[in-house]
Amino acid sequence: MSDFGNQRKSTVASAAAVPWWGVGLFLAAGTLLIFLSREMVRRSREASTWPVTEATIVRSDLGERDEWESGFDEGSPDELVTYYAPLIEYTYEVYGSSYRSDRITPAPTSWSSVKSSALSTLEEYALGLKTVAYYNPDQPEVAYLSSEVGWDPWFYGLMGTVFLGVGICAIVVNRRLR
Repeated sequence: MSDFGNQRKSTVASAAAVPWWGVGLFLAAGTLLIFLSREMVRRSREASTWPVTEATIVRSDLGERDEWESGFDEGSPDELVTYYAPLIEYTYEVYGSSYRSDRITPAPTSWSSVKSSALSTLEEYALGLKTVAYYNPDQPEVAYLSSEVGWDPWFYGLMGTVFLGVGICAIVVNRRLR
């Protein structure tokens, strides 16, 4: 009977153990997401102290791209999903030199299946609008229309924390199963 108990424990342990490469993947992904979150916040804080100059919106278009997404339920068909993003370009002048940029904020441009979010940004930055751009005085080719990054860093930070948590839990489980 003791042989059966040991055999069962061994089978359960091997089935529940997470491969070390999987643990490493979760830890690396979590670390990367937290780093990206902190970097966006750092850039936002830095940009808020930069000087501003007048900028003119020279492009204000709705970007669209279609991607096939697999269904959530087993056997459900793939679905074509359209993602949207505001495609904004502006010109500005610093120290007598002209520049052109497409950076809206320090965060990367987010593509979303929610069209209204992109349309809202397009309304805010209509073609021909005169607005301000925050520019880096040491690298004037780097500029943003807004120094704020919205919810992106918090989402990246939260997901990074979840990935790190899963990785740490997997380490604890693997150690206990040895």
